[in-house]
Amino acid sequence: MITTLEAYFRSARHLVGRKRELELVDRALTHVKAGTSVFLIEGQGGIGKTRLLTEIRQRCRETSEVLCTEVIDLYLGRYLQPARMLYALATQLEADAVRWGRSQPDFTHFYEAHEQFYATLGHDAEAQRTQLEQSFLECYTKLAAAHRLVVLIDTFEKLHPALVDAQEFDFRELGRLEQWVAHLLKRLPNTIVVLAGRPRPDQRRKLTEILGPILTPLTIEPFTLTETTEYIVTEFANLVPLEPKQIQLLHAISAGRPVVLAVALACAQQGIIDITALPPEFVYPANQAHLSDALVRLIVGDLYRQRPDLAQLLARAVYLRKGVRREMLAFLFAEEGEVVEPFELDQQLDELTAFVFVKRVDEDELILHDEMYELLLGKLADQQALSWWRLAVRFLDQQIATVYTQLQSTAAALPAPSSFASLQQQLQNLQIERMFYHMSINLRQGYQIYRELSTNAIEARDDDFDAQLQEELARFFDRDMAWGRLYRQRLLTSGLTWERIIYDEGIRWVYRRMLTPMPDGNAYSAAVALAEDVRERYRAIYDRSPLARCDLDAAQLQAEVYIAGRTSRGAQITHNYQVLVAELEAIISQLDPADPDAAYAKFILANAYNYWGYFERVQEHLQSAITKYKEALRLYRQLGPEVHSLHAVTLNNLGYAMGRQGDSERGLRCLDQSLALVEHAGVAYRIATTRNTQAHLYADLGRMDQALRCVQEARRLFARFESVRATALNANAEGRIRSRIAETMADPGQRNAEYARAVAAYRQAIKGFDQEGELVRQIEVRSALAKALRNWATNMPPGPAVTTRRNEAFALLTEANTLTNETTSRLIRCSILEAMAAICVDEKRYDEAITLLDETRLLLPTSLQDPMRYGESSETVELRLYWLRFAQIQWQYAAVAFGQAQYHDACVHLVHTFTGLLAFSPDAAPIERFRHLARHALITPGDPALIEALREPMHQAAAQSNTSISALSLVDRLLTQAIEDIDLFGA
Repeated sequence: MITTLEAYFRSARHLVGRKRELELVDRALTHVKAGTSVFLIEGQGGIGKTRLLTEIRQRCRETSEVLCTEVIDLYLGRYLQPARMLYALATQLEADAVRWGRSQPDFTHFYEAHEQFYATLGHDAEAQRTQLEQSFLECYTKLAAAHRLVVLIDTFEKLHPALVDAQEFDFRELGRLEQWVAHLLKRLPNTIVVLAGRPRPDQRRKLTEILGPILTPLTIEPFTLTETTEYIVTEFANLVPLEPKQIQLLHAISAGRPVVLAVALACAQQGIIDITALPPEFVYPANQAHLSDALVRLIVGDLYRQRPDLAQLLARAVYLRKGVRREMLAFLFAEEGEVVEPFELDQQLDELTAFVFVKRVDEDELILHDEMYELLLGKLADQQALSWWRLAVRFLDQQIATVYTQLQSTAAALPAPSSFASLQQQLQNLQIERMFYHMSINLRQGYQIYRELSTNAIEARDDDFDAQLQEELARFFDRDMAWGRLYRQRLLTSGLTWERIIYDEGIRWVYRRMLTPMPDGNAYSAAVALAEDVRERYRAIYDRSPLARCDLDAAQLQAEVYIAGRTSRGAQITHNYQVLVAELEAIISQLDPADPDAAYAKFILANAYNYWGYFERVQEHLQSAITKYKEALRLYRQLGPEVHSLHAVTLNNLGYAMGRQGDSERGLRCLDQSLALVEHAGVAYRIATTRNTQAHLYADLGRMDQALRCVQEARRLFARFESVRATALNANAEGRIRSRIAETMADPGQRNAEYARAVAAYRQAIKGFDQEGELVRQIEVRSALAKALRNWATNMPPGPAVTTRRNEAFALLTEANTLTNETTSRLIRCSILEAMAAICVDEKRYDEAITLLDETRLLLPTSLQDPMRYGESSETVELRLYWLRFAQIQWQYAAVAFGQAQYHDACVHLVHTFTGLLAFSPDAAPIERFRHLARHALITPGDPALIEALREPMHQAAAQSNTSISALSLVDRLLTQAIEDIDLFGA
């Protein structure tokens, strides 16, 4: 006779029934014409679908020339992205071949593509996924040519829950994993696929539409009375014999479901259910509440008394619904003060796994059958659940910190990491699990984590993680499951409504729309239209909730920012941001800091400041952009790790803007912080872009060795992406840095070689930007190449090569100037004309040079056009680069004056030059370069007395203008140095 409860719960050792299903699969396995067959086995929970898949798996192992996956249970988040599903299929089929000593498949090409996919995540999601699928199918097809392949997928209905009410906003053709899987299965050659799940009519309809004749739907029926009898007699032979009437009653109670039958049998044998008195019409699931109460009494009473360790482990498994892992359990036991030896924990897990309602999904992880969550959720150890969830969050925080550390070290090894993909997957799994338990503890706080994770995934263009998050949220509130109904009920008292969740999701679709390119290029206009649609559909929410209104307005405003670049709506955009920011700040001031809405308001406000900063930067209001970026960063620092990616991007943007404003040293500090965050997250593309920005700022400061190291590191990382634009951006930076390095080289051979490398880099950049059709970059890089060629010519001995390079430089500048239009930045046009004037000066074509310089000077802000009455204005405050352009123009005027022996005018222009340089930035690298050029030019007269005589008129002219005292002192010192140099070294 059975004396222990766990014996009743043991999984069946032999499959009972299911002959029809097995015959169909067997027939497909042995069919001569090897095609693709997909079986959809549908059945209610607890009916034996998983057990059937296990049996099929065993039969495949015994069949020659057949390779079979493990049972892939879609309850687990580790499979719920396309890349993860492909990886599971590859590794499991490969492992099966190795296990049975068959010819080992070669998925090397796919594994390389898989690593590449995660290392370049977010760069071009659709193209990345297509390349990954292609590499997988190539490897899979080769394997299928030698073996019949079998794919087993359980709990397929988990792919079906969706935020149905938000699907009207979904513009993606294959936006859901459910559809993607169906299309993938259709493309697998020589394969039998067995899908098992609860009936979902819409899911079956979609599969039928996509798979057509290769799909065979099967409904797995409950046990017949004969099968129930067989199950009891064969599996529990040492049970006290039951009368046929008792077995018939147990059959009615369980409705022929094996899992429920095991529970009912245990309850009956322990006297919890009276199978002599229970009405026979009391059939499952109508009797679910009664059976649930009986099971709770059984566990709380008998199982806790006989095996308290298993009872407590079972209770934890009910609430740790994302999976019970050995490591997590050890953490919980330690935190609760329980002493459990590792071998004891292993034994408990082994014993619990033997239960019919437990699934072991990994060596150290198990989950319960859905039916047990239905029966026990909220009834067993409910008071301890909150404590377990909090401990689980603490455990997950530690795990996430560990993965971040591993990612940081792995990112440093790119582009050839060994485990980058698995670490990224692990991080996302942990983040989802943490979000789930936070939502279980406090719906609104957990939902705020969802908002941040989702927005971050959208901004990072990680479409697969974004889609997984959406489906996780849908599963959390799945009406078909007990926990989903429970959490929907909790919404009523949480201050959050289902309609608000769908409204929020509509807003996120606005962001998805603007970040997903459209063939006609109107993604931003489409996003605005979508925002207006959300507003009209949910007008009551929009009008009633100020925070909800700000959320949607911020999304629409962001789309309008991108459109504004093509229109003249700048003033209106600025006004709208002012109104939005004021309203959000008022909301925050009225909320308790502990209120989740306060965190969300800060999140919206941070993003608003971030994109307002972007808008200001595009308008060339860099000082205003810097102010907005700083406000965004202040708010991001108050939020959680979920926003680290947005934080990093904003730091990068701030560092770039500060560099453009002449504050490169502090800009580098921003970039160092940004780099730490992106390396922490292991986002390779952002590491590369940050390195590229660092290279420019190091070059600004004249630290060329560090600049070159950064650009080489960026090139190494960008090599993975096959991105024409990224390669061109980095080549542009490399050209700039190498040309500056070449200027400092004394050896002519080395200098020429370095200039040649700089020119080659610039040409690569031009080729890339021409291919991309990016007009501003096409103009800028042609101008930069022309300047490099002109500098190269300046550093060469006279001869035909000098003329050739100058002619090519002038032609490039002419071409660049031709490409400009009314929307081209005045700074860019100034730079082109000033460079053309410089070549004229080199060739002593002074009249042409003066004409070009006069034209260039009129492109500056009005406050800088009069050389005797120049000064600050709102334009120069917003964009300090105007001062640098002013200085460069004044230097060319000085060069003309030196060439024409008008030394007094030359000195005045030198004072203006250094006034402009110091106004741009006292730390700017050009100051030293211009100081060297000026000292050399001042020696030209060759007569110390003549040079000395320039001093007083220079001071008189400076007194009549707005020159800087520091600049005047600097030129004074240069005059003194020129006189001393003539005395020491001769003219």
